Amino acid sequence: MNRISYELCVLTQLRDRIRSKEIWVVGADRYRNPDDDLLKDFEIRRDAYYTGLNLTRTRERSRLASVRSLSMNCYF
Repeated sequence: MNRISYELCVLTQLRDRIRSKEIWVVGADRYRNPDDDLLKDFEIRRDAYYTGLNLTRTRERSRLASVRSLSMNCYF
């Protein structure tokens, strides 16, 4: 395995995940945990917020499933 190629792949994947907020940086402002931006009662009133925005929870569940199953694949 080529170490430089491997490191570039890891850094590229890390950059992409930080930009999409799948990974966050503790103490950062721009790349902080997106859950910190949620309203404090979000879990309790989630359905009301989704209804107000004309969103369905099906889309959210499929996104969470894909994030959980995500693995970093690097090919050389």
